[in-house]
Amino acid sequence: MIDSNRPVYLTRMIVHPVSGNVMPPLAGRTYPPGSIPERFLTPDYVRQDPPPPPELVSAEPDKVFAGDPEALPLRTIDTVATLATAADPSKVISKPKLSINTASASEIAAALDGVGEKTALNIVKAREVGPFASIEDLEKRAPLPVNRKWETLADQLSFS
Repeated sequence: MIDSNRPVYLTRMIVHPVSGNVMPPLAGRTYPPGSIPERFLTPDYVRQDPPPPPELVSAEPDKVFAGDPEALPLRTIDTVATLATAADPSKVISKPKLSINTASASEIAAALDGVGEKTALNIVKAREVGPFASIEDLEKRAPLPVNRKWETLADQLSFS
């Protein structure tokens, strides 16, 4: 039985019949008494005990971890660095830097956000003169399209 004098947690999204406001079931969000229309004060829509913590699902589909994020196996995803937990920056996982002097045009285009095939081909062509020595050399010989600078991608590049 739902007590209309106590706060509630939504278990399903509802649309307020008078105001039209959408009320989503946000984690940890309580709705004070009187804010949810009486007809929605049923176990189908609300609960009064706090919801259980969300399950943390690992990269391995057959394993589910409840509660402790430290128990999750870490994996690299398609970003330069992924913070495993906001509380512990030492758990940053980095993918290898792209060697701009040896990568193919397709590898360059795939690895660098905002760098397309045309720019990647220009890099490979400019590299025929000699390897790039620095980010400044790369900017001078193979500039990015308008309003883009190589400096924004410098942490993803290697010149060795």
